[in-house]
Amino acid sequence: MATKIHVDLDDQFCEIFSQAGGTNLTCNCGREHISMIQMEDWEFYDDEQSLEMLQASYVEMAALDDNLILDYDNHGFSMIEVAGFYFVDGCECEGWRPYMDFLFEERKYIAQFLLAANGEVKKLQSQADLMDMIAKEYDLEK
Repeated sequence: MATKIHVDLDDQFCEIFSQAGGTNLTCNCGREHISMIQMEDWEFYDDEQSLEMLQASYVEMAALDDNLILDYDNHGFSMIEVAGFYFVDGCECEGWRPYMDFLFEERKYIAQFLLAANGEVKKLQSQADLMDMIAKEYDLEK
C-alpha cells in the first residue's frame, strides 16, 4: 500500500494560478470581497464625508448579506483562475482546492500525459519545419 504524502502547496498553487487582482472581487462561490482600507485611496471622493457614507453603506449591506465580505486588513486580493472559474485568494470557500488536490494526486498521470503531448507537438513542429523547407527548396512560397 502506497504511503499518502501530505505536502502544503497552497501558496504555490495560488501564486501560479493567480491571474489578476483588485480591491473589489467576486469569487465563483458568489461572495464579493471588498477592501475597506483600499477604499480610502480611491481618488473620486471630494471629501471625507462622502467616503465615510460609502463605507457606512457597505457595512449596512454586509450586515444583511453574508456574501458581502468586508476586509479591513488587505489592500487588495488576488484572483485565482482554474478551469475557467475565478476564485478570490483568501475566500473561505477555497474553491480552487479540489483542482489542486486533483493535480497533486494525479501528478504521475498528468506528467505522462504532458510528456506525450510534448512529443506530439514536437512531431507536428518537425512536420511543419519539413514542409517549410520543401516549400523554400522548390520556391513554393508565394
